Amino acid sequence: MANRDLFSGVDTNRRRAEEAHGTGWLSRRLFWQGVAALLLFAGVVCLYEQESALGEGVRYVVALAQADEQESMAVNGLADLWRETVAAAKLPQQNEPNPSQAENGTEDEPLNVDSDYQPGEDYLAAAVLNDEGAPVLILPASGLMEGAFGEVTDQGLPLLGLQILCQGEQEVKAAAIGKVTEVVTGERVTVSHTGGVETCYTGALTTEVKVGDVLRQGEAIGRITDSTLFFQVLVDGQPQDPFLFVKGPE
Repeated sequence: MANRDLFSGVDTNRRRAEEAHGTGWLSRRLFWQGVAALLLFAGVVCLYEQESALGEGVRYVVALAQADEQESMAVNGLADLWRETVAAAKLPQQNEPNPSQAENGTEDEPLNVDSDYQPGEDYLAAAVLNDEGAPVLILPASGLMEGAFGEVTDQGLPLLGLQILCQGEQEVKAAAIGKVTEVVTGERVTVSHTGGVETCYTGALTTEVKVGDVLRQGEAIGRITDSTLFFQVLVDGQPQDPFLFVKGPE
């Protein structure tokens, strides 16, 4: 009795023979395809090496393919550069001021000093100087000039400073960068500057500083209300005309 497949009823010997035939045919097909590819490659190489017009055409096609590949690499490189540039632009700027500080006005204000001044140096080196090496001053307050340096007072004595009638309440400001050396509450403040220069502020002051404080030019020393401020400039202890040093009201 023939050996038959129980499910399909096909003779198993015949099926095996057909499978073997199909496998052999596929192997032969792959073999001849490989041979054809090798022959085609060899033909292209021969044409590429020839000096004929056909060889020139083959070389042109190869060069064009290489150019396309190089152009593609260049485009990819530009794309990478663009992505890096965009990523760098999204990084936070370290030197930008804090918006909350700018809105609240809490950013540090620069000293009115020479550009050569460096933090940690003697504070007196930060003073703005005139051609004679003396500090350039500002008037400590605004108001009516009641008396100028050298004028003779009612007592027959020369006035050794400026008398400024301050109307309303206002700040009394440091005439230049310096260090507070004397505070007499409600009466007088003395500030030492570079070059042996001192400034004295006398009047009905509400003082806001203490001895040892370092003041910027224009920083508040105290406040005065509807009274006269007597402003003196001394060099090595000798009174001088303040207008020799003052550049004008701030």
